Amino acid sequence: MGGGDWLNDRLGYRDWIRKSFGRPLPDGASWIRSLVFALILLFVFEGLTGFLLSLSYSPSTETAHASVEYTMNETLIGGFVRNLHFHAASLILVVITLIGLCCFYQGAYKGGNEASWILGVILLNLVFAYTISGFLLPWDQNAFWGTKVRTSIMGSTPLVGPMVQKVVQGGTDLGNLTLTRFYAGHFFLIPLVTVGVYFVYRGIKKHIWKRKMVGVESPETLPTYWPHQAARDVTMGCLVLAVLFGMSFAVPIELGPKADPLLNYPARPEWFFRWLYQLLKYFQGSAQIIGTIVIPGLMGVILILIPFLDRSEKPGFGQKKLLLTFLLAIALFCTGLTSIAYYHDLETGHYEEVELWQAKADPEFDVDTFYKSECFECHGSTGSGLLEATPDFGDPDFWSGSRADVYLIKAILEGIPNETLPEDERMPGYQDKINADQALALIEFKLKKFPEKD
Repeated sequence: MGGGDWLNDRLGYRDWIRKSFGRPLPDGASWIRSLVFALILLFVFEGLTGFLLSLSYSPSTETAHASVEYTMNETLIGGFVRNLHFHAASLILVVITLIGLCCFYQGAYKGGNEASWILGVILLNLVFAYTISGFLLPWDQNAFWGTKVRTSIMGSTPLVGPMVQKVVQGGTDLGNLTLTRFYAGHFFLIPLVTVGVYFVYRGIKKHIWKRKMVGVESPETLPTYWPHQAARDVTMGCLVLAVLFGMSFAVPIELGPKADPLLNYPARPEWFFRWLYQLLKYFQGSAQIIGTIVIPGLMGVILILIPFLDRSEKPGFGQKKLLLTFLLAIALFCTGLTSIAYYHDLETGHYEEVELWQAKADPEFDVDTFYKSECFECHGSTGSGLLEATPDFGDPDFWSGSRADVYLIKAILEGIPNETLPEDERMPGYQDKINADQALALIEFKLKKFPEKD
């Protein structure tokens, strides 16, 4: 008896494989099912890459940033694994949206399938929970300041908001407990709920399949999972993985500077939350609840109620004009706000500023030669400044407290066009002569050394 026979005698796995692959499909093969297969595949990739990342992650405010940096730079393909993990979340949202559109078009949530649609909406919110909890884990500036906005949104919820915010944060502000709780939720609690949702979904689908098979007189004439549906699943799975790997190669995910609660950072959310980020600009103060709770809440309620609001009897968009109008309005609303947010960042130089935050001091840059040729005339040999308007780099008080080097980098590269000063005393820009890494080297290896010489 071979090993396969021995296992089959004890587990009966061959019968399970035969039944699974030979399962008749009363509705025939479907590309929607292939999208569901691709969704499950992406979740598996999320779990696998998340596990690999967790092997070197340390959920502490002192070590989280360094552990992510170590994963990206020191472990085997750690940076690429992080790219896969990040981009898979975006693809999951795209695939869920495509499944929802297909189901809406076909009216697939009818005939006892309402629960499947509601589970899909729940799954969508679970994905948002994944992204919110995972967003903080790198503990860089963007993660810290972006999460402060998100927890403040939680706190704006009437009655229970402040309590929920305090429980989520583990206190009145972000800290070690916050990071630990977000990590526990991201790695344990939310995946556990997701697995539960999946098994409920499988149970519903099995019940629906049995119900449809009752009226079938000749099951053997129906197409089976293998090869009809399996071919579509493999095709869709390969396509989605190709897109995922392509995105991960083409768009690497950067790690920003370590979180500093004293340094304000121009944080931005992920692309799928940009519309909400822009929306909050229009609702300030006491009206903020409209942008944080009322509008998103109404959109969520409409999504859940679609199976009960749809009274059409045939598939197609033409039978659902009112609902289609609602969904198009939501899509245009979110797309428009997202476009405005990105356009505003382009116009205001946000991306250029973020690049300055990513600067690394160039150790090869000759700071002494550059300082003598370009800076000495105004700042002198001690950095104290020879003009009334120049700062005193030799004064320890100038460097005291928490200071973002990015603002000095910006001043060095772009200059300070103070029109109240004579033209020959204004700070010129040097972006044609040095880059951001060299400007930071000038700050780190020259300007910050002046107080030590006194």
